[in-house]
Amino acid sequence: MKHANQPMIIALSKQNIGLRLRIGISLLLLIFLLLFYSFSNKPVFAKPRATDAWVLDKIVSNVEFYHMIGDCDGKKKVFLKFSNKNNCKVKISWKESFDTQLEKHAKGFAGQKQIVLAKGEFVQGGCKTSNFKEVVIQPEQITPTYPAEVRAFEFVDIKVTRLQ
Repeated sequence: MKHANQPMIIALSKQNIGLRLRIGISLLLLIFLLLFYSFSNKPVFAKPRATDAWVLDKIVSNVEFYHMIGDCDGKKKVFLKFSNKNNCKVKISWKESFDTQLEKHAKGFAGQKQIVLAKGEFVQGGCKTSNFKEVVIQPEQITPTYPAEVRAFEFVDIKVTRLQ
C-alpha cells in the first residue's frame, strides 16, 4: 500500500512547486513595476493637468485674472483673460513669470504690460486675437535666448487703477 501512495504524493508536490514558482514570479513582477513607477517623474495615479482650460489666477480690486496654456499653430502659447467686475473703467498692469523646459520662475523679458478695461469689460486671448496683443504670449516673447516651451505661468506685480 505504501507504494501506491508515493506517486500521488510526488505528483501533488510537483504541482505545489509549480504554483509557488508562478506566485513568486508574479510577486517579483509586481515589485519591479512598483519600483519602476515610484522612480518615474510622473505619479502613477495622478490625473493629468488639463491644458486648454482657463485657470483663475487672482482677483485684484474686482478684476479677475485668468491664463491658459494652449496650442496654436503647433506652438504652445499663453493666453490671458481679464474680466472687469467694477462699475468704472480701470487700467491694469502686470509682469509675467514662466516655468519653461530650462528655467523656473523666469521673468518675461517684455517687462510691465498694461491694458485699459471699460466698465464690465471682458477681454480674452485666443489664436485669432488681434485687438490686444498683450493677451497672447508667443514662445519667442518669453526669452530671447532659446525657444521656450511654457510649462507654467504666473502673474506678478499686479496693479489695478480706477480711471474716470
